[in-house]
Amino acid sequence: MPLETAPTKVLLSMVGNRDPYAACTQTGSLSEGSILTLCRHIQPDIVFLFPSAAQLAEKTSNTQVNAEKTREALLVLWPDIKVLLYPLGLPDPTDYRQVLHLMEQMVGSVRQQAQKELGLKVEYHINISSGTPQMQACWLLLVNGGRLKAKVWQVIAPQWQKGPEARCRVVETEFVEEQNKISRVQNFFANYYFKAAQDELELLALSTYLPQRAFLAEEMAKVCEAYHHWDLFQHEKAQSLLTDVSKNLSRFPDMSQLNNKFKAQIETLQLIISSRDKESEINLLDLFHNAQRRRSAQQYVDCLARFKRLYEGCQNFFIRSELQIDPTPKYRNQPHWVKEIVQKQPDAYLVLSDWERILMAKKKRFPVSEHLANEIREYNEKRNKSIVGHGMGSVREEDAQLAMKLARKILQGFFGHLELDTYSFGEAELNKIKNLIFKAI
Repeated sequence: MPLETAPTKVLLSMVGNRDPYAACTQTGSLSEGSILTLCRHIQPDIVFLFPSAAQLAEKTSNTQVNAEKTREALLVLWPDIKVLLYPLGLPDPTDYRQVLHLMEQMVGSVRQQAQKELGLKVEYHINISSGTPQMQACWLLLVNGGRLKAKVWQVIAPQWQKGPEARCRVVETEFVEEQNKISRVQNFFANYYFKAAQDELELLALSTYLPQRAFLAEEMAKVCEAYHHWDLFQHEKAQSLLTDVSKNLSRFPDMSQLNNKFKAQIETLQLIISSRDKESEINLLDLFHNAQRRRSAQQYVDCLARFKRLYEGCQNFFIRSELQIDPTPKYRNQPHWVKEIVQKQPDAYLVLSDWERILMAKKKRFPVSEHLANEIREYNEKRNKSIVGHGMGSVREEDAQLAMKLARKILQGFFGHLELDTYSFGEAELNKIKNLIFKAI
């Protein structure tokens, strides 16, 4: 297997009056400016220098000559390095508005050129110690705003260096926008808007300069994508994504608690996939929790539609176990005794009300109390008048809440041993997973 090539290191820097060399204020001896010092530290392959253009800037702020001297010094020290000069048309390098606007354009151009020539394997570094204070602030604004994913460096002046301490320091400021992204992800996740959470995590992975956070954001984006597919009943896709995440997390012992949650979900998905031909304990339980999330996300129509399918599914499960027949084939393929109770067209399918009549005729009833049976009957009549049934009525929050209350009682009646609130893709477990994810990120 071929070794993976290392990314190309690209350094971006303004040019200051102390580049390439400057006299130490204490000793008077020359010392390397920030650009040469940082290049010695990180060993970049390509250096982009952005001086103030000579023809536009005032003489005191013109750094184009310094940039040319810096390029010569870099090539003497490292003949293989590539140095590119891009003079900036800044009449006033202290004007925030002008500086930010021009730097944003410059960063976009650099990214386009780097992607065209180097592909995706580019590692950006930024030197904020050269240039005006306004330029330094604009670098931080651009990185904070996600315009460029880069490691930001500060180079300490020799007189402030403490002993053998390195002059180059990473600016490990946690940018405000990163926290904003994380807060948005938490909110989307808590409300089960998994696709929106995925999109935000992908942006976080692209913008953060923290390697661990970038890795976790990429993996958790795949988790949210898996949950989105799971909510759409695309169980194979969800299983594939979670399996990939679990494999990647297995290399990190400190992520074992979270990974165990994903492994449990993968096992649940396998059970659902293997029982998809007809209603079963596991897929009815999954449908129940899907409806719960729709109610919590205030998607009341979808919640009610899932309740209807859950009720029908429990009825089908009951018919198979009590009457020993399959309720899903067309009327023409049903037993003779069924046709004696209900009359239908040969190509028609039997619906909920048909099977209720058949069960009543056979003196079979759901394993629920008479009181609950009356509640279900009344609620089904109400549901039939809504947009989910045969009418055009709206679905209110109260309707969804009552549907889930009945769904819980129905499942408990059929499967009394089921632990409804410990399901691996239920609200309680998702809340635990959310806490583990955002503790790690």
